[in-house]
Amino acid sequence: MSAWRCSIRASGTIESKVARSETGHSKVVARSETGHSKVVARSETGHSKAVARSETGHSKAVARSETGHSKVVVQSETGHSKVVARSETGHSKAVARSETGHSEREPMTVAQTAPAPRKLSEEERRALLSVRQLMWLRFSRNRLAITGMIVLAFMYTVMLFAGFVAPYSVSTTHERFVSAPPTAIHLVRDGRIVWPFVYGETSKTDPNTFRKIYIPNTNEIYPLNFIAPGETYKLVGLIETNLHLFVVGEPGSIFIMGTDRNGRDLFSRIIWGSQISLTVGLVGVLLSLTLGAFLGTVSGYFGGTIDMVVQRTIEVISNIPQIPLWLALAAAVPSNWDPVKIYFGIAIVLSLVTWGGLARQVRGIVLGLRESDFVTAARYTNCDTFRILARHLLPNTFSHVLVIATLAIPGMILGETALSFLGLGIRPPLTSWGVLLNEAQQVRVLLQQPWSLIPALFVLVTVVSFNFVGDGLRDAADPFAGE
Repeated sequence: MSAWRCSIRASGTIESKVARSETGHSKVVARSETGHSKVVARSETGHSKAVARSETGHSKAVARSETGHSKVVVQSETGHSKVVARSETGHSKAVARSETGHSEREPMTVAQTAPAPRKLSEEERRALLSVRQLMWLRFSRNRLAITGMIVLAFMYTVMLFAGFVAPYSVSTTHERFVSAPPTAIHLVRDGRIVWPFVYGETSKTDPNTFRKIYIPNTNEIYPLNFIAPGETYKLVGLIETNLHLFVVGEPGSIFIMGTDRNGRDLFSRIIWGSQISLTVGLVGVLLSLTLGAFLGTVSGYFGGTIDMVVQRTIEVISNIPQIPLWLALAAAVPSNWDPVKIYFGIAIVLSLVTWGGLARQVRGIVLGLRESDFVTAARYTNCDTFRILARHLLPNTFSHVLVIATLAIPGMILGETALSFLGLGIRPPLTSWGVLLNEAQQVRVLLQQPWSLIPALFVLVTVVSFNFVGDGLRDAADPFAGE
């Protein structure tokens, strides 16, 4: 018994080996004292699979071979990266991770190529745009509207820097050049192109018409200086400076649009007058829109007695002829007011006459919105009336109000021009395009000084530009119209 036990213990120290062999086929499981890894091998006529793990840090390898083709995955401690390669023929794919950079390849029968992107149609591109982008797209395609916007941007920029653009102040007089014609700017002298210059002028009286005429003196040459010092002014009303866009040296003078009957440069007065004519329309429209949008929204939302009172008031105002109403209101402005009060007084007069049309249009929009789901939901969540009007109804009328405002500004400019032309609008020392045209009422002035009508050209360009922009905004406000 003890001998048998000893034989069992002795056999425990010997490693177990199991081998099965049939015509070269074998499976071997080996565990050795050296710590080498477990190897499982199956072989049939040269085919083998090997899994090896060793102390040397070599990675796990799986190999399968058939007629010389093999797939090898090798992972090593050297940290070499994975490489994926596709050959130009498209037949193979290689993945390699190894110390030596050897690769693994798998045959591919079909070349893998990315499909070419399909070009979207016009309708598909439009479907991807937001409403705001659609509005801008439609507006940008209107060439007249874009042209009008560029012209207005230029005019308002000049208005903002009027002191820099104008060579003289609004009240500077030139006693030697009363009712002088526009000064000619020359670029050629003695057959050569030279720096721009003007000739000095001498005046004399025509013995037949007793009119003062101006003759260029070719012996006096005054070059045109750009961005040069001149009269002192405040840039944008804040910064005191004396730089002007163009001037000529003393004693020369330049009047590119002539002078008026008091010897004041007409071009400088037009530039300074744009500050009144271009802004009085904006101020008047702002007041008109505020009053018209508020009363229109209240009238459309509440209805009943409020709606009846507002609409009857609008009918009374609209039945009075506009020009006589303007005259009556302008005559009520005290003549002893300072120029700033007169300016805002005229703006209020213009806004009180024109708010009714906007109020009616806003009322119609609100009537269609007050039964909408979002307004009903606001009521059920106990929103107060002011919040419903300010946060839900008014914002939905902004696009329409913007169009009406753009189309109303020309009317305001024409209204101020008409009142000033009749002597009931802006009064000196302020100047506007209407004030300048007031000086051209007489037939004698029109015949002898036709350049006095140049301010009318600026009024015309401004009104037409605003109308172009307004038409473009009106079309862009409904980007789905015509589809």
